[in-house]
Amino acid sequence: MWPEGQILSLPLRVRVRETQPRQLLRMVQLTVGMYEPGNVTLPAVDARGNRIESGPVIARLAQRGSDTAPPSADTVAEFANGLVLRSLDRSGAVRAGEAIAFTSLWHVARSPDRDATLFVHLVRDGRPIAQVDRQPRGGSYPTSLWYVEDVVRDRFVLPIPSGTVAGTYGLIAGLYHHSDGRRIATATGADHVDLGTIEVIGG
Repeated sequence: MWPEGQILSLPLRVRVRETQPRQLLRMVQLTVGMYEPGNVTLPAVDARGNRIESGPVIARLAQRGSDTAPPSADTVAEFANGLVLRSLDRSGAVRAGEAIAFTSLWHVARSPDRDATLFVHLVRDGRPIAQVDRQPRGGSYPTSLWYVEDVVRDRFVLPIPSGTVAGTYGLIAGLYHHSDGRRIATATGADHVDLGTIEVIGG
């Protein structure tokens, strides 16, 4: 009975069952679809005519817990997008061909308006020897959904190439906008944070 060309507004309420610990911070996506009697799903296509198998995404939402107390860790760096890196713990010396494990802790002083990507580089003589670029939590909770006073913990690894020469290397880290790759300045105007050095043991 819907007339062709008419735009209809249909208010819907979706209840999210709490099945995870309340400290969980992650992104959930809302998709929409339609089906005919007999549970026959109607196909959906995008503006280019490409089929959307799981249905179009109409919203990205943050599923948030109640643990939002700021951490007591010392501040490593403050960034212009409102994110504060409170700590970035890492494993010690690493053997070539293995990986450095990191645990980062972020405090949200101001909600970012764009998604950011974290980078960590192993450098020597100003050249990156190894690097990892990733959105926090592997993109499962993008920074554009972070709220003021949230505390977000993230774990990741930096693989070291097997042919890396043994010696002392520097570590730097920073953020850049996920959409255009432009680095986000720190409060001091730098485009990265110096994390000190690490020993690489020959393979």
